[in-house]
Amino acid sequence: MKEESIRKYVFPFFSIILGDCSRCFRGRVHVPCKAKCDRPLFCKHNKCEKKCGDPCDLCNERCTWECLHHKCTKSCGELCDRPRCNEPCTKLLPCQHPCIGLCGELCPKKCRECHKDEVTEIYFGTEDEPNARFVELADCGHVFEVEAMDQWMDQAETTSDRKPVAVQLKLCPKCRVPILTSLRYGNIIKKILADCERIKQKIVIDAGSGERDLEVGRLKLRLQEIDQFPKDRISMMLNRKNLTNDQINVIDNQISFLSFLQRLKVDIGYFEELPQEKKENLESQVEQLRKRVMEFRVRFSEQEREELNEEMCRIQLLIDFRMLKMQLDIRDVQLGVSDTAEVFFVKEA
Repeated sequence: MKEESIRKYVFPFFSIILGDCSRCFRGRVHVPCKAKCDRPLFCKHNKCEKKCGDPCDLCNERCTWECLHHKCTKSCGELCDRPRCNEPCTKLLPCQHPCIGLCGELCPKKCRECHKDEVTEIYFGTEDEPNARFVELADCGHVFEVEAMDQWMDQAETTSDRKPVAVQLKLCPKCRVPILTSLRYGNIIKKILADCERIKQKIVIDAGSGERDLEVGRLKLRLQEIDQFPKDRISMMLNRKNLTNDQINVIDNQISFLSFLQRLKVDIGYFEELPQEKKENLESQVEQLRKRVMEFRVRFSEQEREELNEEMCRIQLLIDFRMLKMQLDIRDVQLGVSDTAEVFFVKEA
């Protein structure tokens, strides 16, 4: 599943409503969304009350997955402690024909007699067997032979070279809609969503106070090296007691970004021959990034860290390009046609 799809269904971190071209650096560094998450929990009992981007709370309602043969004793947000039931469903469909589903599962809307061509259409290869049982995906309504669908859901996702893929939702084999609502495959969904929540709340250190103290001491040493932004250094507040892991993580990222920006600021200072307008433009870009880095936040999301890093690297390349152009002008170097074309291509990029 593509990263954009994961963000759409699981990581609604960023709001195009709250940002604009200026604050979002022309779409390169998005504004963190502060809107209410309001994403329905996969069980549909509740909606998340957290802010967009914060890890969603687990549902504490009683798990409703039970049948004549098995019953889950856990809360809805926990992994179920019962197996899948493979006994046939004993209910009748509205057409008065037997259900083709399984005990305790959502009854498929398709009938083996009324919708024979649809039900027995070969997809996995076992659909036309007389005793085949079927499971319907609530998210899209497609119906699949259950043994083959179980294998589809249980298999580990790998790339073409057999390496594990990044965290991603399982998709309907036919329409590629994410599978978010299913009792039978609830544990698979819960594990994937739990991995997604851990990515949201990626923490550098463990909760132990000893490790926290060591981490704070390390950050204080790094902070002493930030001399281009003295006000920011004071605002870090590393002397506060009872810093949480999230707060330490934010400060760690801020120090890393300020170290990068400090190098950029020093490099810009070398441009004695650069026209003042271009020099001020570079300084302005660094200052805008500094303000973004130092904004109050609960944590840096994965996307925000990635985009900030990419934008800082872009400015570093821009500074290097300006330096190259300045040196060519100072030395009065006349480039050939191909080299001139290359320089123009770099400038446009």
